[in-house]
Amino acid sequence: MKEHWKVIINPNAGGKTDPGQWEHIFDELRKEEIEFDSIISNYHKHIIEIVHTAIENEYRKFIVIGGDGSLNEVVNGFYTQTKVLPTELTVVQLPLGTGNDWQKTHKPASTIEETIQRIKRGEYAFQDVGVVKYYEESEQKTNYYANVAGMGFDAYVVVKTNQKKEVKARSKFTYLFNLFTSLMSYKCIKAKVTIDGNQVFEEKLFSFNVGIGKYNGGGMMQVPDAIPDDGFLDVTIFRKISKIKVLANVKRLYNGSFRTLKEVSIYRGKEIEIASEKPLFLECDGESLGHTPAVFTIIPLGLRFIC
Repeated sequence: MKEHWKVIINPNAGGKTDPGQWEHIFDELRKEEIEFDSIISNYHKHIIEIVHTAIENEYRKFIVIGGDGSLNEVVNGFYTQTKVLPTELTVVQLPLGTGNDWQKTHKPASTIEETIQRIKRGEYAFQDVGVVKYYEESEQKTNYYANVAGMGFDAYVVVKTNQKKEVKARSKFTYLFNLFTSLMSYKCIKAKVTIDGNQVFEEKLFSFNVGIGKYNGGGMMQVPDAIPDDGFLDVTIFRKISKIKVLANVKRLYNGSFRTLKEVSIYRGKEIEIASEKPLFLECDGESLGHTPAVFTIIPLGLRFIC
């Protein structure tokens, strides 16, 4: 087993990361005598392949330079290989993405230098991992995630946000901009939600979040009760709500106070099922996936990390 770190760089995180930032990170690692080698990802889901190859070559520790989507690919790399237990692997995210929402639930270091000191001291922690089985057309697929999965309006906004990313037009305000512009065309869809075998909801749904962490959408606290290591999934459901009321309450999404709205229900469970009369689309950690029907489960303490 190699003791040094595999550094994976997503050059397109946050629009386009500056190679000068990478070199600063490399300099700090060398200064602290942390052994590593680096590789750049070249396309969507390439990080998963890089992780698989690195594990086969005896790497067990990974630093990912990128955002929430990059971390999501690392987690899926951990859980789609069979050589070692995923909990024997360690990840550190150096957040250079658009939202960097996963970090916000934890106690992130304020600087790169502080993060590298935590790496040197070996300040490990564990958190839960979400699992979602969903469909792409008629094929069932599985995705693992470290932060928040969303369906309905959230996924609709993510699709538009990721389209903006592809044309290099993103900033930290991209999600918020697309939230406003998407409201005009989005239509609520009737859905049924079952938690741990008990039906809790069957009506028109605006949005639906299943979280390990609290934040998504660039700092919105849409899953305010989530605790990342408690062994439970936290669920926030927005029933059908007027567009004017959404606009009037956007600020409340950032502090969790939206929970008092009559259209909002919050639940907790270990198995969440959702079905809908028309397809509801899915996003995990800001990555657009497939659609309903979907089943969410949890792997307690399934991710070892340094924040």
